[in-house]
Amino acid sequence: MLIRFDPNVPAEVEAAIEPLMLKWQGILPSWVHDCKVFWNPENDCKLSISVRECHRDVLMTVYPDWLMDPASKESAVVHEFCHCYNSPLEHVALEYV
Repeated sequence: MLIRFDPNVPAEVEAAIEPLMLKWQGILPSWVHDCKVFWNPENDCKLSISVRECHRDVLMTVYPDWLMDPASKESAVVHEFCHCYNSPLEHVALEYV
């Protein structure tokens, strides 16, 4: 998986999250080829992810709270990666509702 960081991502954030993303990239579905990482200083969550199956990529946004909670940094990355499995199922389910 190619990880690309938006220029607005602080170096501290990039240094903290990239090793965790590389460590856990093996749990991602094989169709995920790209991860683009963004920074949003104006929210109170830790991480969010947007899964784009048609582009074979994910967009991850890091928020300041992620830096403030060292104990859950790794589990937050894993949690967001797991959305890559839920999102395609959600899209199929919504077609039939």
